[in-house]
Amino acid sequence: YRWIVWKLAAMERRFPQCLGRKYLTYQHVLAQLCTRYEKELKGARLPAVRKILNKDISATRMTILCVSQVLRFRSKQKDGKTHTEVRLELTDGWYSLQAVVDGFLLGLIEQRQIKVGSKLMVCNAQLVGSDDGVDPLDDCYDSSKRNCQVLLKINSNNTRPARWDAKLGFVSPKYNHHLGGTFLVKSLRDVIPDGGAIPAIDLVVCRKYPKLYLEHISDSNHNIVETLHLTEAEEAERLSEHEARHQLTSEKYAEEARTYCAKELDEDAPEEWKKMVASGSPEDFYQQLGENEKINVDNWEKKRTTLLHGMVLKSIQDSLKDDSPNQRSSVPYIRLLVRSFSHLEDLSLNEAHNLNTDEIPSVELLFWRVSEQVESLLKEGSVLRMKKLTAKRGRFDEITLTAGPETHVEPLHHAPTYQHILMSGYKKRVPTSLVSINIESKRIGANRETRDFDVAACI
Repeated sequence: YRWIVWKLAAMERRFPQCLGRKYLTYQHVLAQLCTRYEKELKGARLPAVRKILNKDISATRMTILCVSQVLRFRSKQKDGKTHTEVRLELTDGWYSLQAVVDGFLLGLIEQRQIKVGSKLMVCNAQLVGSDDGVDPLDDCYDSSKRNCQVLLKINSNNTRPARWDAKLGFVSPKYNHHLGGTFLVKSLRDVIPDGGAIPAIDLVVCRKYPKLYLEHISDSNHNIVETLHLTEAEEAERLSEHEARHQLTSEKYAEEARTYCAKELDEDAPEEWKKMVASGSPEDFYQQLGENEKINVDNWEKKRTTLLHGMVLKSIQDSLKDDSPNQRSSVPYIRLLVRSFSHLEDLSLNEAHNLNTDEIPSVELLFWRVSEQVESLLKEGSVLRMKKLTAKRGRFDEITLTAGPETHVEPLHHAPTYQHILMSGYKKRVPTSLVSINIESKRIGANRETRDFDVAACI
């Protein structure tokens, strides 16, 4: 009843000349209550927020919600200062839930760019506070109270303003099935550092650098004591040295560990086996044993082999830790320079003609633990759609992208033309003379691609 009245009153305020004192009426409220009864209770067509709160559908699905309240909760800290926590109450027109926002969205709220009545398109959200979900009709649930335990975490990279007349609820898959249920970020300028994972973005690979390895040397307490960046040749050399050193040390402790473990293990051996080993001829002694005694000896032989192998391995590992407490690990990664792919169909004819490729920013992308299949797609000049990239702010206030095994990479369904790729800012590698490099070095700007040169020269 609350949300029906709220919606009808909002429609009257939005269109006062047409609907003033005509829309929020007893007949309209009763008609909508009957409609909701037919859909939800008889037809079992649950609205979006109730499905999310019940955990029938993941909160990551793209949904359009309306801001019904901006909640401000004040509390006193230990130093006596007052701290204000800002949250949003979002509704699909049927039910509501409380949302926690990040720093960028908080700034938009303070600037009143997000306010009561704003519609937001949200994807990749996270429902926290309940493992089994909650029903919005429960007496203990109130999305406007501070003690509300079930919260929806939303971040800026996965939140966009929706049209004022957009339909609330889940976005139909027919509009975003090719994006996997998310929306497409059109430009790197729209990416917010530390604003959560990027749902999907089309990037042009401008430069691809050789694969490197990040080596960590950690002590026995798993504290990193040394970090190095290695080339493939250096990684192969380090790995070979590590394996050779490990093999020599293992052989050094193997015989000693076997003797010690065998002596300790044989104390629990059956008497028949001990007498057989101590006899001058174990084979003749074994033939003189009874059937039950032979079974005991055979079972012990099998058990002893397995136990001895495990004890020796553990003893060698313990000795290796004491001998060399530092542990080595390495992670492969590839460094790329990428630009956002310019979808010319989204630009007017005049904007496309006046597009200045030098103004399109290029950013660094670090791809960790890249598979061979994905690495084959990472070619200079290729246009790829990437999902679940992470954006962070670098040392010089620039954006740095990070990808990992969870990042989905695929080529575009319709391959763009080479001219289209050039208009997105891609420049093919060309050899540069040493004179030109000397001149350019004195006027290098912020563009990262101007810091790299391809040169063929004689030493």
